[in-house]
Amino acid sequence: MISTAYRLYRNDIFTTAKTLVVRHLEAAIIMNHILIAKGYTVNPYDMTTWKYFLNMAGEYHESDLDDIYALNKGASEFMQIKVSSNTGPVDANFTKAQIDPVTGDVSLANEYRYGTDYYNELLTRYPDHESLILGILNPVDTAISVAAEDGDILYCGGYHRSTVIDSLGTRVVYVKRTDAGYLDLNLIEAHELSIIPKLEQWIKGFLVRWHNRDYSAPNIKYDDMYLASMLGILYLNIPKQLLNLRLANCHTAEAHRFHIREFLDSHGFLGRYVDALPLKQLLYLYRNVCWIESNAGKQQVFQSMVDNLATPSNVPLAGYKLRHNLSQQPENILPDTIAQREVINFIHTGSIYKQMTIAQVLGREQDLARENARAIDQQALTINARTQIAWDNEVPTKLIESDMIDPTDQLPFPLAPVLMNLWIYKASLGTYRANIFVTNPVTADRLLLSPLNALILAIYCLNKGYTNTVPDYVPTLVTHNIPRAVQPTLAELKQTIEPKRITDATLTTLKGSGFPSIETDIIGSTDGFYRYAQSIQRELMRQYYVLADEPFATARGQLEFTMSRLYHYELPCALLPTNTLYSQWLSSNGYVVDTLTSDDLIALGLELVRQATGNAVSSVQSKAALQQAVIEIMRQFSSYNVQFVYSINQSDTLLLNTKTIRPDNITTKARSRLRIPFNLLQIRGLSFRTALTVIPVTTIPVVL
Repeated sequence: MISTAYRLYRNDIFTTAKTLVVRHLEAAIIMNHILIAKGYTVNPYDMTTWKYFLNMAGEYHESDLDDIYALNKGASEFMQIKVSSNTGPVDANFTKAQIDPVTGDVSLANEYRYGTDYYNELLTRYPDHESLILGILNPVDTAISVAAEDGDILYCGGYHRSTVIDSLGTRVVYVKRTDAGYLDLNLIEAHELSIIPKLEQWIKGFLVRWHNRDYSAPNIKYDDMYLASMLGILYLNIPKQLLNLRLANCHTAEAHRFHIREFLDSHGFLGRYVDALPLKQLLYLYRNVCWIESNAGKQQVFQSMVDNLATPSNVPLAGYKLRHNLSQQPENILPDTIAQREVINFIHTGSIYKQMTIAQVLGREQDLARENARAIDQQALTINARTQIAWDNEVPTKLIESDMIDPTDQLPFPLAPVLMNLWIYKASLGTYRANIFVTNPVTADRLLLSPLNALILAIYCLNKGYTNTVPDYVPTLVTHNIPRAVQPTLAELKQTIEPKRITDATLTTLKGSGFPSIETDIIGSTDGFYRYAQSIQRELMRQYYVLADEPFATARGQLEFTMSRLYHYELPCALLPTNTLYSQWLSSNGYVVDTLTSDDLIALGLELVRQATGNAVSSVQSKAALQQAVIEIMRQFSSYNVQFVYSINQSDTLLLNTKTIRPDNITTKARSRLRIPFNLLQIRGLSFRTALTVIPVTTIPVVL
């Protein structure tokens, strides 16, 4: 019976074949003949104006505008899609500018990619314009398509044809689309370097063998369905060729992850770790799993996995050795036994000298096997008694430990609060106008919301989901650390400091350029919003480092106060007019959430937060999955009595940002006149020596 994994793999093959764009000039010429028959003018000398090449580039031809105008019943000459607004989805023109990462919202391109519900709905509405739809989603520049030869692949599975001129000369390469925010289709993986050139080679061979160009001669009358039938047979064979090309890549560095997963599943079900491992570590395991399996438990295999799995993945490993603690001798005749951490691959910052008692070591292992928790205290006493009289001062244990902390957002100004505050601020102003797509957790329908509506709905869902209570009215929220649009001048900032402590150069560096148009900047995509928030966080951290460079206490405090004047510490933001009822808002916008459970409400609320802030990927979760994959693989191929324990922080860590004690740089000087009475002193018997004789001196009165 065919497996679900193979069905998904096969579906991706067909999707890749359906999005394939192959250049063929005869198809363009036939399209021109059809347009001429309909009364349109075609310039035979400028192929960049032909409908065939314009549609590839995502541009509307005159005939497209006329046809679509009729389909839209005179409402618009462009294809229409739904975009968000604060009053619900509205119609908008489907153009390249609408889904461009710079001028539009790239999330629309992600939602309308080939095969999605939105794509199929659009195709049903405009069935004769699929080439134009695909061209808008994945445009091919006319300079590339016109200059290409028949049979050249112009686009395939997220890769565009491109020409590179370097020391090797002029050559063709296929470049993955890497626009900011664009969802990777993963139809062709980055390490499958040769699959598109090999497919193109096969297509050209097919055309040489089976395409008779004599049928295209203008003086020969032939069946007008010849080219369509020939291309139809060509495209029917492309999925089979993709399957065969990937089969030929098995057990090479270009093997597809499906084949890697299936192969590793036959070796201890290791396929479940494929998605968590980076490519380099995955290919190491794929290439060496048979050797590792045959030599499981050997020190050589363990060291190989440390060097090729754990260390490149930045997963720390440490072992423990039992050692004698002689600090209580000679009061105690027998030494105590401690477990001393020993670094295996790289140093654990701040914990390289960690020690544990035997009872603590056994406690960490108690959940790893069924009988480990039995009589731990008694076992600890027995082990301690035996090791006390051992002749060897170092006895290695079978405990391997991996403790990780993800410090990605461990900063005085983390990114998450900046994202939330900016979301509230820009949504309340109406200058954050992205399209927020989330999935209904019950019906699996895709919901389209504006950033403001997403914020209001998220507040409702999270409050009701976690506490089973919601506010009666849509609240006014208070934001923090929003840059002031009008920044204080240098003269105004100098009034907050003492010039003898802080120079003008330091104030100028601290002030920076600011965000003068933060109120009016229009943010049209979630990815653009994320980058905007990152720029604010970078500026906050830059200014913080200016403060941290100040070594003196009073000057540091004055700089902190000066920095606070560059931001709104507390800024109320009204989401809707005062006293707007939640029940009224939900009803007017058509959001039905009464039937959702608490878990559904929490899932929907968190999804709204992730999508609206553009922060959909958790760094902690991905690193935790990587650590688990590495440790579990090493456990599987290590000796059965080696115990592995590992841990990582479950959420982003919080930096307390405690300040160090600092001296001050201002000294105090004082002057005073004092009148001090002295008695008259007499010096008796004073003499001095010269080079020849000693000359006596009579008594001399001296007044001090």
